[in-house]
Amino acid sequence: MMDKFPITVKKADEIYRFEVVDYVHHAKEQCQFEVYQNGQLVASFEPDNHHHLQVCANKGNLDETLLHMIADEIETYDW
Repeated sequence: MMDKFPITVKKADEIYRFEVVDYVHHAKEQCQFEVYQNGQLVASFEPDNHHHLQVCANKGNLDETLLHMIADEIETYDW
């Protein structure tokens, strides 16, 4: 089972739009959250023991600040 939801992140004067796929019942071999931009997988995240998201993969070579902003936005959803 998976859920999809859009997120928007503003960094400096740029607005970034992403689609997040939440694999609600994910297996340990797969990260729980995958982030897509224009249909391309750019990053994935996994919650740690304290439910803070950690980067699993940065396939889009996004900068660290943007990755943290994406994680913060995902954490605002009730998962």
